[in-house]
Amino acid sequence: MAGPWQPPQVKVVDPDAKDGQSQAVVEYVKVHADKIKGTHIFELQSDYIQSGFEHEMKSGKEMSVGLHGSSYKSRRRMSIVNVMFVNNDNIKSMLFERDVMILNARYADFNQKNTLPRVTFNLFSVVSKDGNGNGVLDYEDNQDLYRTLYNGQQRMRIMENISDYEIIDIDLLLVSREEEGEVQFYECDLQSGHIRKLNTEIKAAK
Repeated sequence: MAGPWQPPQVKVVDPDAKDGQSQAVVEYVKVHADKIKGTHIFELQSDYIQSGFEHEMKSGKEMSVGLHGSSYKSRRRMSIVNVMFVNNDNIKSMLFERDVMILNARYADFNQKNTLPRVTFNLFSVVSKDGNGNGVLDYEDNQDLYRTLYNGQQRMRIMENISDYEIIDIDLLLVSREEEGEVQFYECDLQSGHIRKLNTEIKAAK
């Protein structure tokens, strides 16, 4: 019988610590997420990241997982800690120089027949710091919103400390975040980079 649902989290370990648990080996599962205009996108999943970890695959154990293999179907899902892009020339690049926790990843959609709101950029909701010092990265820590081109290039942080976002039109986002106890909303144009705070103030009746 399955246990109660647990929100995703990534444990932060110190490779130099004396404690056995803190010395846990960082293992990766590579999952093919998409192929966009010749660029293959792989999500790197793990339960751990190293503090101050500069990303090199040789620093941790690597487990390649096939798209349709039985090992993939039977393995539980880990959290995404980085994304790898491999272009037409078989040159790879990483989304981040060190591992983080990626709460949400959405990839560029160039299908003009898609009538739903879509983005032509990659979007990532990211937790990079253990803000409350509990030893894990999770939903209780601050998350930042990043965008890149479809091939992972030109990474840019759109906004810090967001609560959520939704796609409301092509390359147009509605982003919410808490400021001084109030939820504020911003309209973000991914093409121009323009961010506009919406006036949603509610004045108390006199």
